[in-house]
Amino acid sequence: MPALFVMLVIIIIKSLSMPGSIEGLKFMFVPGYAVSGGFIESAPSISTVLATAGGQMFFSLSLAMGAMITYGSYIDKKENLVRNSTIIVISDTTIAIMAGIAVIPAAVAYGIQQGIPVGEIALGGPSLLFVTLQNVFNSMGSVGALFGTNFYLLVLIAAITSGISLIEVISTFFLDRAAQKGRKASRPRIVLLVCLAILAEATLVAVDGLGSNGIAPFNLLGMETNVTGWNDCWLDFMDMLSEGLAMPLGAMLMSIMIGWEIHPKSMLDEIHSGAGSGMDGFFSVCMKIIAPLGMVLILSGQISDFFGKDARIAGYIIGIVVYVIGVSVAVTSPMRKAAYK
Repeated sequence: MPALFVMLVIIIIKSLSMPGSIEGLKFMFVPGYAVSGGFIESAPSISTVLATAGGQMFFSLSLAMGAMITYGSYIDKKENLVRNSTIIVISDTTIAIMAGIAVIPAAVAYGIQQGIPVGEIALGGPSLLFVTLQNVFNSMGSVGALFGTNFYLLVLIAAITSGISLIEVISTFFLDRAAQKGRKASRPRIVLLVCLAILAEATLVAVDGLGSNGIAPFNLLGMETNVTGWNDCWLDFMDMLSEGLAMPLGAMLMSIMIGWEIHPKSMLDEIHSGAGSGMDGFFSVCMKIIAPLGMVLILSGQISDFFGKDARIAGYIIGIVVYVIGVSVAVTSPMRKAAYK
């Protein structure tokens, strides 16, 4: 969206003009840097940064949610998948860095000005967009209302277009399942049912008001828990289920299926239909070993982020166990035997 890109550039200029924004840039780009004035008590470790970035890539690149598979099935076989993938990754990374420059320095500068301790300001997750950035707009004075209104309107449009792409994934799944069973399903009916299910979940998030209305997941059931980070509100809870657990586990199992159960050659044939070969061996190693183990690191980081640092080891154990079981099932699958004939 060109308009959102222009708004992002304007916010970057405003963000970098705020007193103390240089501290935010250092916090963002200098490994292990702690902001002065007691605002940031401890800087995140490199492993935490990598795990968090790995979790973010699922949303940024629409990975592990079927979007790439669904829309990839629509493109022409002559398309150069290697070139397209490279363009997507470079563009996404560039915009992500710009978004970080727009938000993090402003958030740190605002916190320093207000004397807010690190525990009371969000530098990540949904609250960064809906709470921290809102405070930044409020600090701009009368012009902040204009910037904020336009920015969140563009975010809404971007969210709607992203939502449409994910609705297509779910709808296509049910349409394909019906076709496999010899039935012809109604696309409008399936889309309507999917939208109603999403509306029900979205209503719960909206009514919760980011935890301000006292209906956080466990509180709604009359239970109390000291676990925070994912139980504060329904948005964080659903974020934990999707980004924290479902996506890394789904990506791991998908890479295991492609690397160990289905012969990698079937994927390489699709790539070669629009581009020449060159990294076939590396692709196979990535699918079998590098990608799954990378998901173990991300899963551990996500579990640590949502459940506390003491849960990091549990994340490693869960990831490794899932990897071993997944590979064991894949290598004994009848589908593997048929693919490798």
